[in-house]
Amino acid sequence: MADVDDIKQRIDIVELVREYVPGLARAGTNNWKARCPFHTEKSPSFMVSADKQIFHCFGCGEGGDIFTFVMKQENVEFPEALRTLAQRAGVELTPENPQRRSEKTRLLDLLAHAAKFFEAVLAHRQTGVKARSYLDQRDVPEELRMTYRLGYAPDQWNGLSLALKKKGYTESELQRAGLSMISPKGGVYDRFRDRLIFPIKNTNGDIVGFGGRALGTDDEPSHTDAQGPKYLNSPQTPVYDKGRTIYGLYEAKQAIRDTKAAVLVEGYMDVLASVKAGVAHAVAVSGTALTPDAVRQLKRFAPMLIFSLDTDAAGAAATDRGVRIALAHGAEVRVAPVPFGKDPDECVRHDPELWRKTITDARPFMAYAFDRATHDRDVSQVAHKQQITNELLPYMAVLTDDVEREHWLQKLSVLVGVAHEALRDRLRKEKSAGTYPEKGGEIAVVQQQLSRAHVLLGLALAYPFVLDFVADHLDPETIVENSVRDIYKKLLFTYTTSIGSNPSKFLQEDFFRSLDTQVDDLKQLTLRIEKDFATFTPDAIHQTAVQLAADLAKEWIVERKAELIRKLASTPPAQQEEEIYKELNRLNRELAHLP
Repeated sequence: MADVDDIKQRIDIVELVREYVPGLARAGTNNWKARCPFHTEKSPSFMVSADKQIFHCFGCGEGGDIFTFVMKQENVEFPEALRTLAQRAGVELTPENPQRRSEKTRLLDLLAHAAKFFEAVLAHRQTGVKARSYLDQRDVPEELRMTYRLGYAPDQWNGLSLALKKKGYTESELQRAGLSMISPKGGVYDRFRDRLIFPIKNTNGDIVGFGGRALGTDDEPSHTDAQGPKYLNSPQTPVYDKGRTIYGLYEAKQAIRDTKAAVLVEGYMDVLASVKAGVAHAVAVSGTALTPDAVRQLKRFAPMLIFSLDTDAAGAAATDRGVRIALAHGAEVRVAPVPFGKDPDECVRHDPELWRKTITDARPFMAYAFDRATHDRDVSQVAHKQQITNELLPYMAVLTDDVEREHWLQKLSVLVGVAHEALRDRLRKEKSAGTYPEKGGEIAVVQQQLSRAHVLLGLALAYPFVLDFVADHLDPETIVENSVRDIYKKLLFTYTTSIGSNPSKFLQEDFFRSLDTQVDDLKQLTLRIEKDFATFTPDAIHQTAVQLAADLAKEWIVERKAELIRKLASTPPAQQEEEIYKELNRLNRELAHLP
């Protein structure tokens, strides 16, 4: 079933089980262990395999995949487990359509034929001479050309299209596979022309798309701008999900397992150069944009991600975005700045040993970030203290491990001479700030300095139906921010004791009058929210409120879990320890059911 496979690709069993089993701990390279959640035991015999994406208890014999685990944990049948995990993965369940399965199979066959066509053109004595010459200049050995199935798209408008139509494929199929485009004169023409071709494979080894490099010098393609960009990639298709497909992962899987790390570089040539230099665990992310799905996929093979993207501004920005996503999904992140030239390919051509050493010496990201933030800054100056703090806190905010976060927060406190609790308050605000609901396919961003609690408060003050929802579904005690929690308490108490009042009259005559201070601030907040959400439909506003309330509940649960884990670390009496584990399990179940 396609939906099942899709869900398995998006959900890592280790992350899933950890939410239900707080004591899950690493046991070897890609295995985890804990006391079994399905029977009482003193010694851990419950194992989870990140490689195989399965669990097994050697005590009671229970085992299976993510679906089996949820069925056992929640005491539900497969259909309900499927719906639960689909919601978690963001997969919209659809009835299995035999015709659609047939279409995907046919598109994969079509792409396989296209790859063979490109390979044949590259190998041809005459038509492939320019591409072979380019590869010779870049010192790409024949073995790598064959392993990564490099090819060449001839300098023709419809060479590939004609060859594939002769094999029985239609123009519509060529378009759906991302291989051709509609011509204004009628018919189709080839997307890739006069380009070195890099086939893109999924983790099963199926070719799902292509990347094409215009031939010429490194900075000046052989064609004019009419040919298009230096690099051209396949579009999103029914078989090619750009956000989840990682170039070179199929070839690098075993090396990533062996080294317990994946090296993330920017381009196709960077991957080939790295492998040639002995860094066989190198992969490239599509379009320099690492997505959460890609991180989850990489973590199935190794816990560590080493970033070494290009040294230009775009590469630096891509590294920063990618690092935050990786940290937020629990990856161990290291960085290996390119030591020579603009990219790994140039570095390898200069000195392969230097590149190998750079990867070997990759530094933990937070240590690197501290050095970068303090470079050329004087910690005795207030302005520099603020700059250092502003630069580092966003990374700490996305760390998933409480111990690691506390370590770096303590280090920052000592460095800038600011009280630990003051920095913790700033960190809470940093964690709460963010983006809000989708509107028309895009993310509508509320100004970043507002926390989620403030945005939901503003919505409740601006829209009566949100106030009704908040009164029914939000427990003020779950608001982490003390000052905002007190306002919520007063708002909801006043509202529930003034049932029947006109909402506007209630706010003016009851709620605002009950406040000693902050009236002007709350009125400004209301105006700002009305402006930010002016183009939202009532339904979109309601959905925003639902998601914000869920996010606040998650934030409180995370804080409460951290508090309980700290209690466990102090070795409490056995009875208290059992109560703590019960509460942790309850909190994990609540967390799993939140949207």
